[in-house]
Amino acid sequence: MIFHQPSNSQYNYSYNATVYHDVSWQPHFHRNFEVICVLSGAVDCMVNGKRGVLKAGEFGMCLSNEVHEYRSVGASVSWVGVFSGDFVHAFEKQTKNKTGNDFRFVCPNESFRYLSAALLH
Repeated sequence: MIFHQPSNSQYNYSYNATVYHDVSWQPHFHRNFEVICVLSGAVDCMVNGKRGVLKAGEFGMCLSNEVHEYRSVGASVSWVGVFSGDFVHAFEKQTKNKTGNDFRFVCPNESFRYLSAALLH
């Protein structure tokens, strides 16, 4: 069953971030953007019907109102950040009513090392 997450559909510069051990979220959607970064292990992700496994050092992005879910593959640690379009006006405007070709992306190794060091210590 797919559910709407109203707490992540707010504006007024809303933002929240959580580090999850063995993340598990049922299919859901919300207005705000969402980024997941796998810090260790692997996470099976589905975004708008496209499925893929993110491994340590890989990221996923959900646009506004895209249905998404996460399931840890064994032990994993992930950072999930959810933020309103207020922070990224131009990006929000460009992506309104659109879906991405692929939700996965990588950042330079030094960016991942900085993020993981900051979040895990």
